[in-house]
Amino acid sequence: MKNLMKCLLLAVGAMILVPAEGNAQKLTTGSGAALSKIKYASVRMDFSQTVIKGKAMKDFLAKDASKEVGYWKEFDEDIKEITADFVKEFNDEECPMVLTTQPDMDVELQIVVKKVSKGGDHVWCDYVFHPKDSDEPLAIITMDSEDGSWGSFTNLMGDAFDLAGEKLAKYIRKAIKKGYVAE
Repeated sequence: MKNLMKCLLLAVGAMILVPAEGNAQKLTTGSGAALSKIKYASVRMDFSQTVIKGKAMKDFLAKDASKEVGYWKEFDEDIKEITADFVKEFNDEECPMVLTTQPDMDVELQIVVKKVSKGGDHVWCDYVFHPKDSDEPLAIITMDSEDGSWGSFTNLMGDAFDLAGEKLAKYIRKAIKKGYVAE
């Protein structure tokens, strides 16, 4: 019995000390060389495919929207702020590429938000770089990000996107340096 307890304690300790798999970045289309040619890109969030607890985002959030008339207007304002903070965090990482919220760049980074956790603190996205006048991607990076411990749904989602900005910049810098090619 004593040995069983020791094994259980070791197993639990290992689970706590060893970080879980996840939060991985993956280049699914394009290459580090394609990313290196992008000097500036405008950022646009795309929630058209977002799912929360198996429901479309609009349906999931509808219960909150029904309580407050200005909910969606406030939500849209929060998303603008989240996007600006994402751009700031990305640009603070000294990536060879600069992001902006200004729409007049030749390249656009479309952040396709695939999934958001119920609390908003974990986001799964495709980061799609494409010419402004084309939907043909130059590069796509798939990544998830989790951050934040308390606050409103959009506050926690903002924390997750702040971390995503940092992680994406670091990954792009690494992809360019090591010459990553999509698998």
